[in-house]
Amino acid sequence: MIINKQLVINHGDGFRNLISDFSYLDKISLLAYNKINNKDTSIFPGVYNFSGSYTKSEFFEKINKGPDKNYTYITIIEGRSIYDIDDYLANNGYINFGDYINYVSDKKNISKYIEKYEFLKFDFEINNLEGFLYPDTYKIDLGGDFLGQLVDLQLQNFNKKVWEMHKNDFDGFNQKLNKDGNNYNLSFYDIIILASIIEKEENLNQNKPEIAGIFINRLNSSCPGAFRIDADITLCYGLKKPYKYCTSSVIVENLYDSDNLYNTRAVSGLTPSPISNPELITIESLLNYNSTNKCYYLHDNNGKIHSSVNIQEHNILKSKYLNK
Repeated sequence: MIINKQLVINHGDGFRNLISDFSYLDKISLLAYNKINNKDTSIFPGVYNFSGSYTKSEFFEKINKGPDKNYTYITIIEGRSIYDIDDYLANNGYINFGDYINYVSDKKNISKYIEKYEFLKFDFEINNLEGFLYPDTYKIDLGGDFLGQLVDLQLQNFNKKVWEMHKNDFDGFNQKLNKDGNNYNLSFYDIIILASIIEKEENLNQNKPEIAGIFINRLNSSCPGAFRIDADITLCYGLKKPYKYCTSSVIVENLYDSDNLYNTRAVSGLTPSPISNPELITIESLLNYNSTNKCYYLHDNNGKIHSSVNIQEHNILKSKYLNK
């Protein structure tokens, strides 16, 4: 038989589905060969690529080996939330809209991963895996469980690159906080929350330790509006949509909405959960934050950060760098 085609088998399909578009003679020939030789026609879902001439024996041998591996590479960019990732995967045809969000929010899936990964073992219930879905490029077999592969690889990566490398740093972070005169502690989960905010607030890695130090101060009583992060971007997460839809006008419209618990302009303290999935360098920037007395900052047109102690200094810097 000459077969030059790609055959796709879905869950629940059988041998007859596999050969459904073969010629009548080829169908009869294969079915008769199978009946005479009692071949195992169990078929695993996936993609089967045929190219060339095959004897009946060779055809069944290829089928019994299982589907061909059909890999693709998925790149998850740092700072993306579960809403961003879901949007990206759906727009590229890998999933239906909402599938990724549902998967990483499913209680059974979360429980499964809690059993597997130490860093997910909290004394409270988390609503999703946000913050731990490490950004990177992943090789995914399209013939397998797409979401199961991707999420597990993301969690494996977090475990390897973040948890195993910095577990002791997380444990010792409060000692550093207290040594620097801060009157509060941050749990491991809190650290990931704050790192996720820094990830969304600052693009330049060299600025992140300073931004982290300023946010540390804002959570303290040492800054005006004590205990408020005052990062506009956080409110976007509470809207439960990809960040690309959270435009400046949307932020202004929702800036003082205190019902949005992710609005750090209106609600004190950290957000209830991470707002993105931070990369390693951002987490390390927080763990090694710059101890400072600054409470305010802005960026000039070149992305350089200019920080200040009080609102008067901040307004002078605004006039100098922004109001031109």
